Amino acid sequence: MRALLAVPLHAATGMIIGLNITGALMQREQPVAYKVLWLPILLHGTYDGLLMITLAIGTSTMQGIALLAFAIPLFAFAYGVRKICKLPVEYFGGEDNQRLLA
Repeated sequence: MRALLAVPLHAATGMIIGLNITGALMQREQPVAYKVLWLPILLHGTYDGLLMITLAIGTSTMQGIALLAFAIPLFAFAYGVRKICKLPVEYFGGEDNQRLLA
């Protein structure tokens, strides 16, 4: 389970970090670490915590907790995609690249 979900989780949290840094730079602000990292750290810590609980508890309640751990990478990915869809055209190089978004 851990090997199957670790790559999507890291890709999704990396996407969120990149979007937060890019958003700050596009607004001509210096990216602040806690604003950029709080959500990825929360998601990653929750994911790791749930997987550690499943190892400690055993198989009786493992399925429910594993389902929650499976939902975290999905949530992170959906959050990142939703944030990308809300970006203005300027993030993608201006109006010249607008046809790529259609």
